Amino acid sequence: MRLCRSLAIASLMADLIVGFSSIPSGAEVEKTIATLTDCIEEHHQLSVLFLLDESRSLRTNDPDDVRVRGVVESLSRLEELQRTLSARAENTGEQGLNINVRIDGFGGQYLSGTNGEWEALSSASLPSLENAARQFTNRDAKKFTNYIVAMEGANSAFEEQGGSTCKMLLWFTDGEYDSDNGQPLGITPAEEEEIRSGLCGQGGAVEDLRDQGVAILAFALSTGNRPPDTSLVEVIAEGGNKGSYSCGEPGRIGIFNVAGAADELITGFAALLTDTIFEAQESPSGQKPLGCQGETEQCVIDFQLGPWTETFDLYLEVPPNPEFEILVKQPDGTEVKVENLNATSGILFSSPSTSWRLLSGSVDEIVSWSGWWELILRGPGSEKATATIKFAFDELAITPDESLRITRSETESYAAVPLVLTVGQTPLTAESLSGDEGIRLTVEVELPGGREVKPERFTSSLEGDTQVLIPESILKGAFEGDEGFLPSLELLVTPEVTYGRDSDDRLLYHPYDSSSVRYWLYDEVLVELSEPNLELDRTDPDTLEGREVEVTVNGEPLVLAEGILTLKFVVTFDSGEEILSREVELVQGEAVVIPSEFLDEVINEEGLGADLLLLKVKVMPTLKITKNGVDFFHPGLEPSVIQLGVRTGPGYPTILGATIADIDGKQTSTLTIETRGPDEGAGTLNILGLTNLPEGLEGELVLKTPTSCRISEGELQICEAEVSTDFDANMTVELSVLLALDGERAEKGLVEYTVDVKPFSMTRPLDKGIFATSVLKYLAIFLIIQLLLAAITAALLSRWMPMPPLSRSINMSVRVSPEGSITAQGGGPVSIAADKTQFVSQLEESGSHADISGAAFSINWLETFIGKSGLGLLGIQKEMIVTSVPGAHCFGPEGQRIVKASGIGLVGTSLRKSWALWFAEGDLLHLAEGESVDATLLLVLVDFSSEPFEDQLEKVSDKIDTVVSREIPRLIHGVLKAPEQEIEEIGKEEDTSDPGDFGSDSFSQKPVDTKANGDEAEGWPSDPDDLLA
Repeated sequence: MRLCRSLAIASLMADLIVGFSSIPSGAEVEKTIATLTDCIEEHHQLSVLFLLDESRSLRTNDPDDVRVRGVVESLSRLEELQRTLSARAENTGEQGLNINVRIDGFGGQYLSGTNGEWEALSSASLPSLENAARQFTNRDAKKFTNYIVAMEGANSAFEEQGGSTCKMLLWFTDGEYDSDNGQPLGITPAEEEEIRSGLCGQGGAVEDLRDQGVAILAFALSTGNRPPDTSLVEVIAEGGNKGSYSCGEPGRIGIFNVAGAADELITGFAALLTDTIFEAQESPSGQKPLGCQGETEQCVIDFQLGPWTETFDLYLEVPPNPEFEILVKQPDGTEVKVENLNATSGILFSSPSTSWRLLSGSVDEIVSWSGWWELILRGPGSEKATATIKFAFDELAITPDESLRITRSETESYAAVPLVLTVGQTPLTAESLSGDEGIRLTVEVELPGGREVKPERFTSSLEGDTQVLIPESILKGAFEGDEGFLPSLELLVTPEVTYGRDSDDRLLYHPYDSSSVRYWLYDEVLVELSEPNLELDRTDPDTLEGREVEVTVNGEPLVLAEGILTLKFVVTFDSGEEILSREVELVQGEAVVIPSEFLDEVINEEGLGADLLLLKVKVMPTLKITKNGVDFFHPGLEPSVIQLGVRTGPGYPTILGATIADIDGKQTSTLTIETRGPDEGAGTLNILGLTNLPEGLEGELVLKTPTSCRISEGELQICEAEVSTDFDANMTVELSVLLALDGERAEKGLVEYTVDVKPFSMTRPLDKGIFATSVLKYLAIFLIIQLLLAAITAALLSRWMPMPPLSRSINMSVRVSPEGSITAQGGGPVSIAADKTQFVSQLEESGSHADISGAAFSINWLETFIGKSGLGLLGIQKEMIVTSVPGAHCFGPEGQRIVKASGIGLVGTSLRKSWALWFAEGDLLHLAEGESVDATLLLVLVDFSSEPFEDQLEKVSDKIDTVVSREIPRLIHGVLKAPEQEIEEIGKEEDTSDPGDFGSDSFSQKPVDTKANGDEAEGWPSDPDDLLA
């Protein structure tokens, strides 16, 4: 980028210094500009020393004091540039450029022109600096031209500025070194030694300047038939060898020029200086390129702004002496010349240097922001202009929809997977992203094992959705592999936003950094006992060893594609106390065993579970994925519940499980107890009742009838009891059952135990009557809310937007023909006389009614509320500005509506650049007979300082011609079809209120029949959507 920018500047300098007898080579220019650019970007400080020769040889070589005029012009350009950059810094919050200036002279001594002080360049200091430069007009009588004195003095001046500033020496001389007043003529051996040692040698004055990083721009003044030898000046500026002189290594930071004509020096030097500094500060050539669309002598530069852009700076590089005009067209169609832009537009235009124009804007200042903009160049040389643009992009965040639960086994769960895009705090909708001219996304899937899924680039889903949907093909491709269980799907999403078009009309995109978006998969991970009906014995430690569990997903053994799965076993007692196991990691190919020390701690005779008959263990899975040193944990794997029976002693049955079937509504359910008979003799199991029920139940949940079951010796059996409820609910229930155990050889006789039942669900069936009532109730609430919102919206919309300050109107007498053509009174085109315009201050505030030069403009709340096609909540609510004149037929930008015998003009949604045309009702018959009639044309105009009146008239003329030539033939056709008395009868039948009052009769109007013209008959515009234009 730097190389391209520097080469562009080198070419720019060559163009600007036209007329100089020696154009600097690209290498010196490139290196000098690159060095200045780096320095200014770092320090934002520039010290410029103008050093002027005062020797009397200038009377011959610079008789017109070109050096003085060049300094004055350069000071003026520098001050303008500094002022532009300071204003930009204030608006953008970025650091501006501070320029300090000093003007000194030399002959045999170093002589100050600004009292030996550096001055900050500003509009306040500019006059004194220019005056100091003009004093050098008469300072051309010194006998010596001592470059050693000049360079040493410059070195001392720059040392005063320290090292935190960029330094530029602008040196004007006629090129002849003279330390002995020309005695004898030519360079003497003594002077040659001074040059070798004191000026150009190691430790000499020039080397000291270069050590400070001073960029030397040397201008050799030369006129007449015998130009001086400028070789020494050239090697001082650029280094290397020239003629008999040598001054350090070649390729130093410096530029040398031999000046030709006076005006060429002044304009070329000032252009070179300001362009160079502007390039170094702003780097316009290094920004995003924009193409030029158009033909000869016209160039249209398209660029797009979106909700993701906060500011823009468009840099336009123009050829020398541009003769074309520049216009800006905003997304709302507003088009204005750049010289007519003002503070209220929010768009800033400036000419910071000779070759650059700058257009800037901020989202905080411009109302019509998002959409396509155009910079239009018209005139000779416009096709040679080039443009680049710089944006301040807001952060674009891409996140998953965390409410979504994707399961690999259910294809419908990933048929519409969204990405949530947010700019700042504002979510973007698919509607704002649809099409290829906003934002596009490239999605790549990162799968374990290296399997690839073809990346896809897309814009959005169906227009109007509030989220951007990932193409289903990407997700299907990811799930088709055999890697095993994918706990998550990681997507790499790269967004790109459109910012413009190139010269071939192709869209240009700005890429954001890629974002990693992770969607977790919620396939059911289930933990179950490998061997069902397990029994634990407190007195036999062997029964606690090797108790294995199996982990399945969607009914298949779990094979992890990535990540680590660990299990933690938890038992919770009625007191709320818990016992937790250590974490057990799932290792592929190895059995997962419940820690025996955990089981022992739970059921041993001295612990909390000494009386447990059935052990309910909750198994908590944790899944961790590590990526780039960062751990990610699955947010929602559900726990599993396993049950293990605990032997109560010889002669008693062992309880292996307790479950209740899910209950739908108020139906009964079945409590099932799984048991194994005693080791010796038969046993008895009595189901006594339910206990530990949840708090806050809406009714009773009870054991319908206690049940007793005989359990045969050593056999697996099921004992069931009926459970009933008198309420329904949507909930998960956890409770316990009270059991009594006995046996033929039981040592302790009958014993009672409380056993936890596995959680079960209760669901409430849909009551159709209640559902219908609820739907009607909520529908009524919805309708009321919508009507209230529509009423509020109508109240807000039934006031037009205020016109800009100093807006005006003008009434013009015109002639209208039966075909709808309009001419000025007396013939010829219509024109605006500025002195006939009147201010319309009543339109500078939001309102709903105003009288302008005999025409009434109004918005009716009721019409706005009802909208175009019915009630406000069903139709389109838009402000409907209309205009009327008593006893006249009136027309507006959107046509006409007939109310009684009068025509009401439809203005549309804005008064800006609107108009009204009217003629007397009786003249309609004259038009029908083929005669032209007198009419009045009213124009509403913005202030001429924003846009000339004639330009505004030109823009609305086509609309006026189109509407009037359409509506008048319609109106005439209606007259011919319906006799005048019929129109009068219609007027009697309808309400007799004022034509402009739409609150009473706007919907009982009789439409004009326009079938003969092939258009719609109603009083709306031919295209109903024109009101939204």
